[in-house]
Amino acid sequence: MVYPEHTLANTLSDASAATDRFTHVSYQRTPFDIAAYERGTCEGPCFVCAIAAGDPEYRGPAEMIYEDTDVLVFLNRYPTLRGYTLVCPRRHVESVVGGFTEKEFVELQGWI
Repeated sequence: MVYPEHTLANTLSDASAATDRFTHVSYQRTPFDIAAYERGTCEGPCFVCAIAAGDPEYRGPAEMIYEDTDVLVFLNRYPTLRGYTLVCPRRHVESVVGGFTEKEFVELQGWI
């Protein structure tokens, strides 16, 4: 069997083509409004709970990837990196450390 010559350039080119083909997500970028963010975090509902409840102000801009009765998976509204994804329990949790049983934490990590 004859294999094509592998070079670093070929490997990087192949990886880049695969990344572009499978990770391209098209959505409108929204400028970050720090004043509105501060108001919302102090006065508004938990944004994950609002998305889970179907609140159109929060659910509308959310680009959902997956959801079921226990988990929500969606693209970050203000991504620092392309494809930045949030994986959240559907129920409200105040603390990642103390808000889950070990089983719940492990199941949630399965999505990451």
